[in-house]
Amino acid sequence: MQNDYAGYIDKKGRDAPEQFRRMIEELEEGHDNDQAFIDIVQSYLLDFKDHHVFFIKSEESELKDRDVGFKVRRYEDHLVVVEVLDDDRLEVGQRIGCLDGIPIKELSGRYQRQLYFEADERQKWNGLLLNHDTFEIEGEPYTFKHFDKKAYTPIHKGELLSEDTLIFTFTDFIDNAPVDKVVDEFKEELETVENLIIDIRVNLGGSSFAYHNLLKYILPEGENALEDDDHMMEFNLTDRNSDWLLELYEEMMAGGSTQLDGMVKFIKANRGDGFVALADDPNFSIKGTRKPSNILVLTDTYCASAGDAFALTAQSSSKVTIMGRDTLGVLDYANLNIRRYENKFELYYPISRYSDRKGAVITGRVKPDIHIPWTPEHLEEDIDLKEALGLING
Repeated sequence: MQNDYAGYIDKKGRDAPEQFRRMIEELEEGHDNDQAFIDIVQSYLLDFKDHHVFFIKSEESELKDRDVGFKVRRYEDHLVVVEVLDDDRLEVGQRIGCLDGIPIKELSGRYQRQLYFEADERQKWNGLLLNHDTFEIEGEPYTFKHFDKKAYTPIHKGELLSEDTLIFTFTDFIDNAPVDKVVDEFKEELETVENLIIDIRVNLGGSSFAYHNLLKYILPEGENALEDDDHMMEFNLTDRNSDWLLELYEEMMAGGSTQLDGMVKFIKANRGDGFVALADDPNFSIKGTRKPSNILVLTDTYCASAGDAFALTAQSSSKVTIMGRDTLGVLDYANLNIRRYENKFELYYPISRYSDRKGAVITGRVKPDIHIPWTPEHLEEDIDLKEALGLING
């Protein structure tokens, strides 16, 4: 973190490793303390205030991911239940006012590090619920139950809402194959409809390579040069980062990824050189299409990383209107490296730095052209989609 992490210069002096090293040394080695070890390391990493830095169990670990059987979202001084998974005592829309008898507003102050000092409406509370025993809804106390965490199910789909309006939903850009499949499936409609809605309100990110074949429909008709003179992305190509990235990318290529050849050549050519800017190809352009002529992109604070990047590119197009809420904004330090330890643990940290030409870091947080505040009414009907269709229909 003090040499290979992309933000190690910008954030020098923020961490206190000795304090956490002592805590680890006091742990007795053994399976029973694996979770405690993860918690200590993750607490240390919070000092970097970076959503792209985290320490988790590996798939091979005997530890089980747990959750409380429902999901919440912060609204004013409550946590609103937005999804019920396993805890059938609850209903969507109920409001939690206290955890262990402590009001949410007070806990928000205590959890500022874990909440990344975000504004109330952008706070992520789901993981923090595991730290508590009880919660309260309208004065009625409940005891938390714990369940095996459900595996993430990606969504990549398209639907024709009317003869002139198509909607795509992408919950991640991890792999180009499922995105390309949707684009290919609706190729004929993309060439004829006037309106395209792209829902990335929940998007876990991934790689910009994944949505490459969608860009021609997003950009204006004619040639669009993608060279960016105002910004730059630098990769921290230390010897270790270079070797580890090559190992990771070659593993991905063996698994079928077809977009990494250029990055592998770039890393090999600059191994050990520290921060190296990835130059835009001045000859690289995308020929935009005339249709769809009106594109609405739905965003929210659960859209991150490659989701940020897609929204940023889309917003540069005269055909696009962004609607909803600000994206998370985590492009400042990106392109994650992964280190695996003892078939139990995995450390994720970014190795690229995104900045303007003066060197100032840029988060990539995209503000919508039309802001739609989130309220519990969103749980009763899709307000964002309703607003988008209203804009289309005049």
